[in-house]
Amino acid sequence: MNTLEKILLAETEAQAAKLEALEKRDNLIEKAKLEAEAEADALYEKAKAEIALIREKTKKTIETLNVSHQKALKELKKKISEASQAKREKCLELLISEVTKS
Repeated sequence: MNTLEKILLAETEAQAAKLEALEKRDNLIEKAKLEAEAEADALYEKAKAEIALIREKTKKTIETLNVSHQKALKELKKKISEASQAKREKCLELLISEVTKS
């Protein structure tokens, strides 16, 4: 094998090695890209689940507050009614006492 053939062979081997290295690099880049996408998808799903949990807890809290509000409103109406009844009774007593004085 003469020098020119040796040079051509060396260049061919160098090109092949370069192509192999480029292919390995591309494969590593693709693998890293897929792993990053999978991680991003997992984080997205986790965040979605956490948001759903927060929404559910918020809904339950609102429902609890609504029930408490309704109970308090009912109790307030009852107390107002009792106070109004007591006021009417007191007015009636005063009226009766005024009429009996006369």
